[in-house]
Amino acid sequence: MSDQIAVLLVDDEKEVRDYLALYLEKGGCEVIVADNGVEALKKLEENCEKISIIVTDIVMPQLDGLELCAQVKRDKRFSSIPVVFVSQLETLEEKIAGYEAGAEDYFTKPVEVETLVPKIKILVEFSHRNQMLEEKLRNSNSMTQSLMSYYGDMGYVISYYDTCMASNSFAGLANALFEILKQINLSGALVFFLPEGKSMSYSTNGECPPLEKKLLEQAHGSKRFMDFGSRTIVNHTHFSLLIKNMPVENQERYGVLKDTLGSLCNATDVRTNMLVNDMIQLRKNEIVDTVKNSLEGINSAVKVTQKMNVESVNRLMAQIEKRFMTLGLSEDQEDEIRDVVEACRKEIEEAFEQAREIGNEFSQVNDRLNNIMDKRSA
Repeated sequence: MSDQIAVLLVDDEKEVRDYLALYLEKGGCEVIVADNGVEALKKLEENCEKISIIVTDIVMPQLDGLELCAQVKRDKRFSSIPVVFVSQLETLEEKIAGYEAGAEDYFTKPVEVETLVPKIKILVEFSHRNQMLEEKLRNSNSMTQSLMSYYGDMGYVISYYDTCMASNSFAGLANALFEILKQINLSGALVFFLPEGKSMSYSTNGECPPLEKKLLEQAHGSKRFMDFGSRTIVNHTHFSLLIKNMPVENQERYGVLKDTLGSLCNATDVRTNMLVNDMIQLRKNEIVDTVKNSLEGINSAVKVTQKMNVESVNRLMAQIEKRFMTLGLSEDQEDEIRDVVEACRKEIEEAFEQAREIGNEFSQVNDRLNNIMDKRSA
């Protein structure tokens, strides 16, 4: 295979087609163009060994992008070629239709052309890795299925409870869930929704495809179960799970699997909440440590300043007493100077006393923070 990515670009609007082709070629891609789905299939037949990815509009004459994608995915010769939609259609239903057709990603017009080439390269690399992973999975599936054939679905659930609660990371939890899903012949994608707007995504086949992640992000917060075709999305507070291959042809098995998924996701929800709480607690501890260290630094600085000021006043008094011997001042003048210095000294002492009170308050706050930290670690 050549290092250069060959893109089959399909759009019935010449201006859009030329615009995207220009940026793709600047990004180092070879571009093969077609103005509708019928012509695209012909170009695909002619260049099947060369084409790495298909970038297509949806609304086109003769054969639209959805049907083009569906035909590509049904043909074993082309089914591994990633398909990316570039369309003005942007609702969840329209993206689901694109996903149902088999697309790997979906971009809404107008496209940010600066990001298009990097994303295309990632998808092509992702496709190649997934092909290798699928080959490995095919080789291991027969052994896995024979080992687990003695257990019913509840056996899987019970087994998952143990591994789930022992998982100390979101990646470990995702892997534990996917291992069980593989045992019941299901494949899926999982997105965790974390504090501060962060998320983590995983898939049974390796990396989570961008379109699957977008669907889960948009579906999150909807009803608990969302069913469309052979796909099912299960939503919980901190995660959404997509099952890609529910057995819709066997309604009895379909119902049993939905119950099993409910149990697996309930266990996942419990552990996810614990991991999220650990993240939040860790962040709080970091804040407490920062405040505690700052207060200790301020308290130390106040004490050093107090000591320096006391020493300065004492040196000043000693210098004045020495100078009296050489200045030839009268006793009244010396007493007057002493009174002024003494008044200043008292004002400084009052300021020192206030600083001591502040230092005591810092110490009390520090003690309270230590008590909080001790309770959290108990």
